Amino acid sequence: SKIISPYKGKLESWYVKNYGIKTYFKAIIMTVWVIIFPSSGSVWSLFKDLPEPPNELKSILNWKL
Repeated sequence: SKIISPYKGKLESWYVKNYGIKTYFKAIIMTVWVIIFPSSGSVWSLFKDLPEPPNELKSILNWKL
């Protein structure tokens, strides 16, 4: 999609810049957390410097609730 693909690219760039064992395990833990609590916006607190999602995705991604 014209909205999702560019944002995925930004997220991938962010991950490459922040690559490390700490980020890796935080991402695994956060993945489990979001599966258990899908409406949680905790990912935005744990990874404060993630790229801002486009307006069309903010509510779906629980951006800065």
